[in-house]
Amino acid sequence: MKTSIDILKVGLDPILHFETVGRLSSLKKAANELGLSQPAITHSLSKLESNLGVQLCVRSRTHFALTEAGQRLFSIS
Repeated sequence: MKTSIDILKVGLDPILHFETVGRLSSLKKAANELGLSQPAITHSLSKLESNLGVQLCVRSRTHFALTEAGQRLFSIS
């Protein structure tokens, strides 16, 4: 994982979205809480992962889990 992040490039929304998904352990619940679509949340997480250069979570239709890197980021978000 990169040690620094250009917050102006990423923006705060992806970090807020990641925190909400991590707290609720669900893309659907996070999208509902934030008033966004599930694809919008997925896109936001992908943007954050791309900018950090690391996978933050494992997601499928029936499963969601934070990776080790995701757990570290979640602990400080």
